[in-house]
Amino acid sequence: MWIVERRSAIVHQRACCRALGTEGSSTPRPEGSKRGADKLLRRNYAGVTGKIPPHYYSYEYFTTDCEGYDIFLQGSSDISERIRGVVEGAGDLRGKRVLDLGCGRGELSCEAARRGAHVVGVDYSQAAIELACQRLEILEPKERERVVLILEDVCQISFPDGSFDVIFMVDLYEHLQPQEIEEVLRKVRKILAPGGKLIIHTGPNVWFYRYGYPLIRVAARLLLRKKTRETLRGSYDALMHVNEQSPLSLYRDLKKAGFRARVVPCHFFTGFDRSLLMRVAMKVLFEPPLGYVFGPTLKATARL
Repeated sequence: MWIVERRSAIVHQRACCRALGTEGSSTPRPEGSKRGADKLLRRNYAGVTGKIPPHYYSYEYFTTDCEGYDIFLQGSSDISERIRGVVEGAGDLRGKRVLDLGCGRGELSCEAARRGAHVVGVDYSQAAIELACQRLEILEPKERERVVLILEDVCQISFPDGSFDVIFMVDLYEHLQPQEIEEVLRKVRKILAPGGKLIIHTGPNVWFYRYGYPLIRVAARLLLRKKTRETLRGSYDALMHVNEQSPLSLYRDLKKAGFRARVVPCHFFTGFDRSLLMRVAMKVLFEPPLGYVFGPTLKATARL
């Protein structure tokens, strides 16, 4: 298993055994807390206007805030419901060539390799690649050999046409500016094999925050007499979520890029389906058509 570090035309390969470190700038925190983040979001949720600097995606971010960090830190092979749901939705991955764009800590890359895929994971955060190295150590040697990690901006990827059967963009879309999305989708069109598919998971669904969650808060207050949080956003969202999507905007992006796409709402809530009544309620609330408003996140499957 190798890290491939690309810098201009130079390609360096080195064994993935460097120690984890926290050198470099850490991620700025909006006013130092989730309460501060909520205040900032209420005042002006605009994020940043240019490319997000790689050092924002720091060791601290990946191990204290980024979804699934608590499971990752356990050091086991367990994965979050989000990753499991996305990977299972891709179908049988045995022998498939998989590209994991914005691979982060490497959970999806590892899981795809464990299921028999040959995987390339790409991220421009050094902290992410180093954490992905750590994650790969839980795999069997033969599984580990099927993984390559590339330290590179996803907008700069370069592979031969038709290189991949499945391309994942999981919780990456909202971190890229519209012009970056256009460039990435253009490249994906070229490197996706005939019959291949692009799988996107992005959150939050802006219709959920705009319409669904306010209704949930009102219902909780009136029916359950419970006070809910003003926002479900994390501390880093204001800094990093520069391009959040609605079901319609995501569909339009993919159609404009030349894909045939299906966009569906999704959630990965657990522990609420123990009774038949709750299962029925969740099916009604989180699946289309109501799910387009009440589904917290979105998943798209796109083909050429």
